[in-house]
Amino acid sequence: MIGLPRIFKDRDDMIRIEQIHESRYNGFTICTGNLGENPVNDLPSIIR
Repeated sequence: MIGLPRIFKDRDDMIRIEQIHESRYNGFTICTGNLGENPVNDLPSIIR
């Protein structure tokens, strides 16, 4: 989005971040604008 850096850009990035410290309390605030910018991302699947 406008060339700004992102912490994660797809599902694989989210999984890598989650696995740094496995905990049932891990979670993400999902910005559908950033993830939706890439047409390859399946947003409903990522959210589930």
